[in-house]
Amino acid sequence: MLSRQAGGLICRNRLVIDVRTCRIIYNHSSTSVKAHAEGNAATSTSSPFQYTLSKEPKTLYDHPELYEMAFSYRDIKKEVSFLRDVYSKHSEGSLLQNVLELGCGPALHSSGLARTPGISRVVALDINDEMLKYAQWRYEQAGGKISLPKPKKGFAPPALSSPLSLVQGDMSTFDLKGKGSFDMIMCWLGTFSHLLENDQASQCFQRVAEHLRPGGLLILELAHPGDLFDGTYIIGDGGKEVWEVPLGETRKLLVEWGAEFDNFDPVTQILHRTVSVNILNGDSVELGMEEVVMQRQYTVQEIKFLAQGNGLQLLELYGETDLGVDLSHEEAYRMIAVLKKPS
Repeated sequence: MLSRQAGGLICRNRLVIDVRTCRIIYNHSSTSVKAHAEGNAATSTSSPFQYTLSKEPKTLYDHPELYEMAFSYRDIKKEVSFLRDVYSKHSEGSLLQNVLELGCGPALHSSGLARTPGISRVVALDINDEMLKYAQWRYEQAGGKISLPKPKKGFAPPALSSPLSLVQGDMSTFDLKGKGSFDMIMCWLGTFSHLLENDQASQCFQRVAEHLRPGGLLILELAHPGDLFDGTYIIGDGGKEVWEVPLGETRKLLVEWGAEFDNFDPVTQILHRTVSVNILNGDSVELGMEEVVMQRQYTVQEIKFLAQGNGLQLLELYGETDLGVDLSHEEAYRMIAVLKKPS
């Protein structure tokens, strides 16, 4: 597991990024990346999104297959199981039937829940069209049926026989049919930290409150609060994380999250995080990209204030996808907040 000081998994985010700089290292060697199926197992069918250098990359988020490979260390099955456990603990006996995911990316959590018996509707929302197309392909390759509506005012998903629908929209302004009917709304991988302004954050909480049923839950994953207050961001030592994903005998995907002296503004609480992704074949670089991602570091008190201002209650804070791990536990390296709309 990653250390708490390094920000754990939370800094490895997606969706609604504000890219200040984007430096591309590029040559004409073509390459491709295998997709992963739910539960982080490889598919047997080649992906139509296999990455080639015929298209110069601007950001990792526009190449979802590459993105999924970079973050394939996530244990999606465990996290989906945790969602069911959390809901069972805090839902007062009601059944989990209607779920909304904000900033879904490849929609792996939504896809896992859509295959859960008893769940009748899962809506996965993301602002990135490439992510949604990839999520559609992934779910259909696994045997599911899905509909990807065209963007339109209101972002209202159509009525579907399939449990899963994909919707393009902004998590601070979304407006879906069936307001007040969702049992659970979830936002994983620190995606909420890409809402940099107070108004954006408050609007998101307001939308969540409108879409949850009375007694419904919001599950919000963010960085561990200790990351903000240990002083490493201020001195520019927020922790550089490096990990590899094998792509064959000689090829690998190398991800570097963070760089020395990444800028952190203590007034706005915004971290400018350098992210680089390289595909290596031996000693040669087939593809390389580097960008700076802006993330706001939210405190527990800010989350509590946002909740109170929008009719929600903060119930519990976990430090891992384990009901027995709170924020003070030695294995806690992230924060998973559970909030509730009062009945």
